[in-house]
Amino acid sequence: FLTAGLIGLGLVWLQPRPILAGICIGLASVKPHFGLLIPIALICGAHWKAFWTAAITVIVSAVAAGLLFGADSWFGFIGTLSSNMRGFEQGAYNWSVMPSVLGALHQAGLDLGWAWRGQILAAAVALAAVGWAWWSQPERTPLPGLNAAILCLATLLAVPMVYLYDLMLLVPAIAWLWADMRDRGFRKWEVLLLAGCCAGLIGLREFGAAGPMVGVALNFALLCLAVSRQFEARRRAGA
Repeated sequence: FLTAGLIGLGLVWLQPRPILAGICIGLASVKPHFGLLIPIALICGAHWKAFWTAAITVIVSAVAAGLLFGADSWFGFIGTLSSNMRGFEQGAYNWSVMPSVLGALHQAGLDLGWAWRGQILAAAVALAAVGWAWWSQPERTPLPGLNAAILCLATLLAVPMVYLYDLMLLVPAIAWLWADMRDRGFRKWEVLLLAGCCAGLIGLREFGAAGPMVGVALNFALLCLAVSRQFEARRRAGA
């Protein structure tokens, strides 16, 4: 709730209140791997005030944490990074509740080597989607909600360690998608797809071992829906 709320609020405030947006995005660095694509989006969209505010917020919060809790906390954090990566090979994580591309492919029977290759490919696709959506002039793309939805959806595909509770980041993305449908209209298959994905996500735990694969499939379907609506809007605008 906290991470999704900070990222979502930051994206809502990006244009009207860029400094507050940057602060929210910077505070979301408490879960740093979820900020993988956010700097790329801010740079591509030329949101420099929010970008630098977020960077300063991260630095200030890191220094404050060191002053309050001592440097050992940071050395401990850095020291556990390699052990966390080894945890994938050592079976330290519960794959059945990890709806990332890595978790889905491993649950499907692929060894970790091929699962990691699939995760890297998914991260590249997610990066391309974010770069394409955000790299545009504001007057040519008056759909910041779709851009924000694409960023949230792509983030969950790009990150290798995603647990069920991390899918909370899908909630603002779905809200932006529905708002865009409400404002610009929709085709029947689009609203059926959105409703079906919502229903599937609500019952995701009931899929058991197949949950990660279903979660990734629903996430990818929502990303395709957001990208297709963005593409259609640009085509109609002659961009």
